Parts: sequence; structure tokens; C-alpha cells
Amino acid sequence: MQRAISFPVFLLGGAASAFFALRMLMWAVWGAPTYPVQYIGLLSSLLLLISAFVCLFKPFIARRLATASILGIGTLYIPASVSLLPSPNTIISPISYILLFGYFALLAFGLFFPRPWRWSILLFVGCLFY
Repeated sequence: MQRAISFPVFLLGGAASAFFALRMLMWAVWGAPTYPVQYIGLLSSLLLLISAFVCLFKPFIARRLATASILGIGTLYIPASVSLLPSPNTIISPISYILLFGYFALLAFGLFFPRPWRWSILLFVGCLFY
């Protein structure tokens, strides 16, 4: 049962975050600067995709791999949450809020499903208040 739930969650989470990380990197074609955080986010997303397939055979190892990759994806999404602070004359797309909520939901899934790790609560609260 755990494999049946973990596989699509890790697969869809990795594919969605890889799509947006790659999309951010593609802005370099038009002259936008690239940052190391974007590459870390893309590689971590690909690692999450790999962990989706590993969970079919070794779920315990895949869960550790997925949690490490989700934390790597956090280097891209957690600083992006700062841009969601309201400023005058700025309208923020609701998609940004959905992406940020999706990242924290994926992190919670990796940390607490099927049973929580020893330091899961501390790590999750630390990411929320980073």
C-alpha cells in the first residue's frame, strides 16, 4: 500500500518541480542570470523522480532519498516564498501560492508518511519558519 501511494506522489512532485526549475533556467536564453540554487533545484527534482521508481523496490531507501531531494528542492522554493510578501502595486499570481503550498505538502508527505521520523517535526517547523 505504501508503494502505491508513494510512487505517484514522488513522481508527480518531482515532475512538477523539475518543470518549474527547468522553466526558470530557460530564462537564461533571453539573458536572465542563472543561479546555483536553480541547478540544485533541478537536480533535486530529478532525484525525486528517481526515488519514485526506487520506491517500487526499496521503499525505505527511496523515502530517505526523496526526503533529501525534497530538502534540495527547498533551496529553490523556500526563498521564493519571500517574494509572496505583499508590496504596493503588486498582484501575485495564485499559482505561486499553490506551488508553495504544494512544496510544503510534499515535504510533509516525505517526512511523516507512513510513520514520522525522529526529527520530522523539528525539521518541518524549521522549514516553515526559515
